Amino acid sequence: MEEIQSTSTQNSDDFSSSLSSRLSGLVDIPLSTRIRENVSSLFNFLDIYGPKIPLLHTIVSFIRFFQLIGGAFMASNNDIFDQKTLAFRAINIITVFFHVIPVQYRFGNEYIFLYIINAVLILFGIYLLVCAFIYKKTSAISRFSIVLLTLFMSFVPWLLILISVQYAGQIISAYLAKVYKIEMKSLFAVILTCVCCFTYTWTLVKCYTRTLTFRAMSFQTVESRPQCRLFTTTNLVTFVSSLTSYLTKWPSVGCIVISAFCFLYNAKTVFGCATFVKPVHQTMVLSGSIFGALLSFASIAPITIGKPWPIFFYAIFAGLFVIVFLISDLFIKRRIRVDLLTLDEFEASGDFDVIGSMKKFKQSVVTGFSYGHKVCLNFSVFKAAAQKWPDQLIVWLIYAKFASIYPELSNTLEFIGSNLKGLVKKNQEAEFYLANIGQILKTRETKFTPQLKSKISKIQKYFDKSKNRLRNIWDLVLQGNVSEMDTAIRSTYESVEKSEVEINQLLMLYPNNRFVARQYARFQLEIKSDAVTYKKWNENLKLLQKGIQIHPDTLHELGQIAFEDIPEHSDETVTAAKVTTTKQESFGMDDGNIYDEDLDFQQVESLKDLIDNHKIPAIRYMYLSSVFSFVFLIFVHF
Repeated sequence: MEEIQSTSTQNSDDFSSSLSSRLSGLVDIPLSTRIRENVSSLFNFLDIYGPKIPLLHTIVSFIRFFQLIGGAFMASNNDIFDQKTLAFRAINIITVFFHVIPVQYRFGNEYIFLYIINAVLILFGIYLLVCAFIYKKTSAISRFSIVLLTLFMSFVPWLLILISVQYAGQIISAYLAKVYKIEMKSLFAVILTCVCCFTYTWTLVKCYTRTLTFRAMSFQTVESRPQCRLFTTTNLVTFVSSLTSYLTKWPSVGCIVISAFCFLYNAKTVFGCATFVKPVHQTMVLSGSIFGALLSFASIAPITIGKPWPIFFYAIFAGLFVIVFLISDLFIKRRIRVDLLTLDEFEASGDFDVIGSMKKFKQSVVTGFSYGHKVCLNFSVFKAAAQKWPDQLIVWLIYAKFASIYPELSNTLEFIGSNLKGLVKKNQEAEFYLANIGQILKTRETKFTPQLKSKISKIQKYFDKSKNRLRNIWDLVLQGNVSEMDTAIRSTYESVEKSEVEINQLLMLYPNNRFVARQYARFQLEIKSDAVTYKKWNENLKLLQKGIQIHPDTLHELGQIAFEDIPEHSDETVTAAKVTTTKQESFGMDDGNIYDEDLDFQQVESLKDLIDNHKIPAIRYMYLSSVFSFVFLIFVHF
């Protein structure tokens, strides 16, 4: 295992360039590839700057649990629940917890609810796409958008897609049974639902769940496969069970059997994979899947014998659910003990064969990190797995995901990235994760690397260009050359805007790098004339010189939220790695203040406020008259 500890000389820029950025201008990049990269980059940005809302994720997890077992009730089937009975009135209330609208209000109105849900999904989908391309271009979005998109991705796709699938399934069932006539208003609602379902499923599977950070979400997992399987299987079960709403006996029985086997398939999400982080989530998914299968098989009885469920049905199945949940909980706890004993045996013997299969390895490391096992915290089990399966992408990804928690393991991440580069030809997914590793490394870069030097040189050229154009405006003012003023102002504005985009992008990539912070402070004072922001960043620069981070390591915080028992620093390092920087000589990159600290910032800021608040009556009149003319000429009929 010694060679696994070797350090790497790779740099973050060797990993971070995506396929489209490298081939831009050479070949036509498919739209789907560009969308995936832009949306994934936006999600990575939201991980760092978005609000942390663990309570919301917990609530969504419980709602998704109810939705998992909710399809097994088949509440919209009149052969299972007679509308005249007390049992139907009870299920009418229960369905609110997973399908929102009570059953009795859905009949004949499904398409109306579909239009409402699809409108929300489409509007937010467009907003997400627009923000992704804006972020790609400007490297920044508004604080409102950050909060809104974080909240939206936390619950809307996970919950609303399933509800729309349920209502669409009821309409399709009515079509097949010829209860409803095929009308354009309902048919279009179903088609729209299919498009939204496919689009959001693709987004969640390809962009949202695939990451090397412990992205905060409901039913959080280590690898993406269990999360995706839970989501798709729950939707499939809901759709198949909703088809029984109006179908006759034997077609309904066939759908119920399919639904039951889907539940059993879903139970596999807690076995043989890097499954759900929290043991309670494993218990919920396992018990929900088993209970759903039992309830589905039991629902065959009222359909075949022609007698709907009586009211005592709830007492029987409530007791059954408690039993299934307790047994599942005992099973998960027993499996956790077995996993910990396996890791103990590996620690004592150093023989990786005691773990055996890759499935056992993936399952054990989740348990080990959840309970702070030593062989996981010192990463010896990951090194042994990488030695045994060097060509398996998933092994390196799990290794990288846990290593990304600790900033002091940047060399380990670089080493993993260099190994992933050798797997790109065999698996194109490695390209995506390489870019993810590069993004993580850049957020923790503190040195003045050759790549950073090149980027700063490029930005300084933008700064010089902007300052020259600003001087040109004042030259035109002194000369009284009004004819060229408009062109000069427009070109200067574009140049300043371009400079701001470039420096913001660099600051996003290197949030705790003192050399980037220095350039940002220079930009604020020399070009933006924002003395207050400059003073703030001048203080930040002093902190960075002392090795103090000005931005918290969000990826480390996300890891500690996911695994509460892990230490602050990795056991692989002998001592906690304090962020230090080395003195590096370069073209004028000294760390002194850019300007004299005795500069009267208050006076500069007052002048800036006067300029910003100054209003020119002629320009204001021009705007108002343009709006008035547009409204009068377009909307007022003669």
